Amino acid sequence: MTPLRALPDRFRNAAAGYLARRAFRRMQPVSASGPLLALGFDDVPQSTAHIGAELLSAHGANATFYVSAGLSRTDTGWPCATHEDLVALVGEGHEIGCHGYAHIDYSKHSRTAIRADIDANARAFEAMGLRPARNFAYPFGRIAPRGKALCGAHFDSCRGVRPGLLQGGEADLALLPAAPFDQGTAQDALQLIDRLARDGGAAMLFSHAVTPSPSPYDCTPKQLETLLNRCAEHGVSVVTTAELVKRCFPGRSRRP
Repeated sequence: MTPLRALPDRFRNAAAGYLARRAFRRMQPVSASGPLLALGFDDVPQSTAHIGAELLSAHGANATFYVSAGLSRTDTGWPCATHEDLVALVGEGHEIGCHGYAHIDYSKHSRTAIRADIDANARAFEAMGLRPARNFAYPFGRIAPRGKALCGAHFDSCRGVRPGLLQGGEADLALLPAAPFDQGTAQDALQLIDRLARDGGAAMLFSHAVTPSPSPYDCTPKQLETLLNRCAEHGVSVVTTAELVKRCFPGRSRRP
């Protein structure tokens, strides 16, 4: 049962998210390109950089690894991908995206603090010889209008954690939809692939670790392999976020 002291934060997060979804909207027409699936892996535990990347390579698939460079300096309970791991991922055709530096909750911080966190991650990328990140995933999936306005103007796309499909119409590049892919949602993800194969369009999935001993936020190697096999069977291309943005939003306005 949720403690009463936690309820104000829940309400505040819900209100901030509601307002942010309606603020600073970078609406762009969605091309009918597809079927496409963009896979994202947040935080990038070392197991993902190794086990996950090996499975992706075996299926000729690419993904976006959203890195918070500062996590390597904290006790996360699991080792993060190393500099060498990230360089290897780029060499295999994967994308390195931004997930902030210290993995702070952007809905609770000032615009100045958010700007400093993004800049710190950019400096870390530069120090590692990585290209500047073009695409972003909100830490914890939490947003407020000030953070969305800053991130939405800075990156080509920003990804949330609310499910949705890109099938014509318009979409907000400052808050693209994405569904979780973890222990409890693996079957839902397979149904999403079936829907993409049937109806076309594009979608995004996100996970964290790829490990035989997953937490509720992770997937197992078998679950990832099953997902990739289903995509191959149905002709759903597994691509990076950058590729999805390029193909689904060919007429998009460039970021400032």
